[in-house]
Amino acid sequence: MYRLSNNIKYTGKSELSRPYIICTGDMNNQNIVDGWNLVKKMQDGSRVYFSNFLGQLHINKKPLSDNYYDFFCQKIDLHQSKVKHPSIEFGFSNEALRLFPKINKKTNFEYRKFIDYLNIKYELEDKVNKENKLYNYIDDCGPFCLVRIGTHKFLIPELPHIYLAPNNWRLLTWYINNSFSGPYPKNTKNIYFSWGDFNINHYLNSDYDKATALFLIAKFIIIYEAWVGKPQCEALLRYIELITKDKILPF
Repeated sequence: MYRLSNNIKYTGKSELSRPYIICTGDMNNQNIVDGWNLVKKMQDGSRVYFSNFLGQLHINKKPLSDNYYDFFCQKIDLHQSKVKHPSIEFGFSNEALRLFPKINKKTNFEYRKFIDYLNIKYELEDKVNKENKLYNYIDDCGPFCLVRIGTHKFLIPELPHIYLAPNNWRLLTWYINNSFSGPYPKNTKNIYFSWGDFNINHYLNSDYDKATALFLIAKFIIIYEAWVGKPQCEALLRYIELITKDKILPF
C-alpha cells in the first residue's frame, strides 16, 4: 500500500497481464489520468482502475533515474493549473498545519519559527513572491506518482492536486522524494542526512536554492509524520534543531 500527501492510498498488481490499481481515500480534487479506466466503485468508496495497456505492473520504489523525472514533467505539463501552491498563496508558515491538521501546537510553533529563520537568513518568501513564471507542481513529485507496465512508464490513475510553483521546486522535490532520508538520531559518525548515491549540491546554485531545499525537506518530513500519525513530529523538531541550532545542513 502506497500513500500520498492528500491521504490517497493505492495498491495494484496484474492478473493475466491486465494491470489494475485500487485507490482509496477522498476523491475530491483528484486529477484522473489518461490511460486508465475506472471500472468499479466499491461500497467503501475505493476505486478500481484498469490500464488500457497490457503487461506486468511494477509500482516503483526509489531511487528512479532522471528520465522518469523528464517523463513526469512532460505529463503533468499537459494539465492546466491556475492555482498557486497554498504555501505561496497563504504563507509558508501555514504549510505544516495544511499538510498535517493534527500537528502538535508546540511543534507547529517551532515550524513557524523555522520559516522565520529561512526568511531572515535567506529572504525565502520575498524571493518566491518575485518569481514571474510558475510551473505545474505536485507535493508528491517523485517515484510514488509513477508506475511501470512492462517497460513503459505511466502516471498513477489519480494524481494529487496540481498547483503552480517555481520551477526549482519540481526538481528539488523530485530529488528529495527520490533520494533523501533523515534526520538520523545522534550518532558517533555525526551523519544526520543521506542522499544515497546522489549529490544534490550540483543543483544548489544559490542561497535561494538552498533555502528552497530546506523548506521542501521540512515539507517532506511533515508529510511522512502525517502518514505515520505522529503529531509530535519528533523528526521535524530534530531537523529544525540541526539546521537552526547545530548549523548542520543536509547538503
